[in-house]
Amino acid sequence: SRNPGVRRFEKLVADQYLGEIVRNLITDFMDQQLLFTVSCDVSKINEGYSFHTAYMAPIMEDTLADLSSVGDLFKTVFGIRAELADRQIIRALCDCVASRAARLSGAALAALVARSTLTTRPCTVALGGVLLNSKPIFRTTLATMYQQLSNDKAAHVYVQPRHSDLLGAALTAARLSLLC
Repeated sequence: SRNPGVRRFEKLVADQYLGEIVRNLITDFMDQQLLFTVSCDVSKINEGYSFHTAYMAPIMEDTLADLSSVGDLFKTVFGIRAELADRQIIRALCDCVASRAARLSGAALAALVARSTLTTRPCTVALGGVLLNSKPIFRTTLATMYQQLSNDKAAHVYVQPRHSDLLGAALTAARLSLLC
């Protein structure tokens, strides 16, 4: 992290950091010679923050048997020829990191709603992010975790449109809370 020890929870769930978590896992797997065992230049993937969270959605959406989209992305972006086993591992790493982030986000949402002072009406929460907007399974996992942990309080959850920011999400939540 560029700011060690600061905003630790955010670094587990925020778009800005999820790609870096995957990149760190990939480089750890490379160090253990579990990925890219064929000799290749891995200097680009070794650069901090070079694996963007936006890469995760197309990797996780690749349903072809040979995971060709994963291979194409690694060849184009990083100049690495990924074998099928490499592509399968990379996809599994993205799935694990995204699933963990969704579960943590759902737990945080449940905690926020539980701690809210609203007792007579539901609160409104606006959420946004690359994976939340592009991966239905991320949204489903988040909602499932929220439902498992929430009590009687209800929350209206609004998924902020793509390419929006936190200010937009906050304003949307405020507007929707007035309408509900």
